[in-house]
Amino acid sequence: MRLRTSLLVPVLASLTAACVVTPTRGTRQGSPPPPHEEPVVAGPPRPLPPRQTPPPHAPPPPHAPRPPHRPPHAPPPPVAEVPPTPEVSTQPGQPPFDTRGWTLLAEHVIDHRFSTDRFDYSQKYGNATKLVVAVLDGELVVNRFNLQTVAGQQLDAGVKHHFRERARLRSLPIPNGEILRVLWLEFDPPPRGTRARVQVWAQ
Repeated sequence: MRLRTSLLVPVLASLTAACVVTPTRGTRQGSPPPPHEEPVVAGPPRPLPPRQTPPPHAPPPPHAPRPPHRPPHAPPPPVAEVPPTPEVSTQPGQPPFDTRGWTLLAEHVIDHRFSTDRFDYSQKYGNATKLVVAVLDGELVVNRFNLQTVAGQQLDAGVKHHFRERARLRSLPIPNGEILRVLWLEFDPPPRGTRARVQVWAQ
């Protein structure tokens, strides 16, 4: 019995020494072992997100055209002149039509003492084809326009005309081939204290 016990003592001592755990450096005795960490494997680099470009700016709204620059003391631009209407005189005593190309035969002033008047035509003016009678001042009612030729023929125009504001012209055609000598006017005498200035133009 003692022999068996002496044989078991060395065996138990070796088993006890095998069961003793030697603590590793950095760990406390009795603490659980650190968990197992898997090695980190470097993978391929992740692609960067696409770069966002800012939206294009909207074009600015169109501006109204600026007026042309004018120096502070520059004169204003010229205004186109509008020719006067044929029946309106722009200035007192001026013929109410464009007299370019016309020849003034005479100008007479008529008052209450007269009821007829004559205007002679000279051959130096050439052969006229029409006449224009203009009354510039006052009013005059002409009852008859009588044309007399160099052969002595009397040609009645057969018209009457009341010369007044906006009706101060009367055109008289001359028959073809006739040569004018005298123009006779028969009219109502103007009221006392008034006068009418009469012009006769030929072309």
